[in-house]
Amino acid sequence: MPCYEIRYVGVRLNLADHAVAQEAVREVANRRGIGIYLDAQGRAQVPQGYDADEIGNEIRRAYAGKKIIEAGKKYGWKTNQTKQDHFEFVRR
Repeated sequence: MPCYEIRYVGVRLNLADHAVAQEAVREVANRRGIGIYLDAQGRAQVPQGYDADEIGNEIRRAYAGKKIIEAGKKYGWKTNQTKQDHFEFVRR
């Protein structure tokens, strides 16, 4: 494979809200320092050589965290993120 060619592996995510999924993909890509793309069918395109399943799970966790925060705002709860995947809710 030439040095200027990048191959991607697809991971199907099955996430309902494409906009929130895009934010989650961007967050994981920035944290890892790699290019991850979400196509229109909901598949994350991960550069070959990375563990696609691990990255897919990390995207799912980021997506779930964003949906939890969104639901908390909807019902008037204050959401505090205590750790990367831990949230605390306080009724206002």
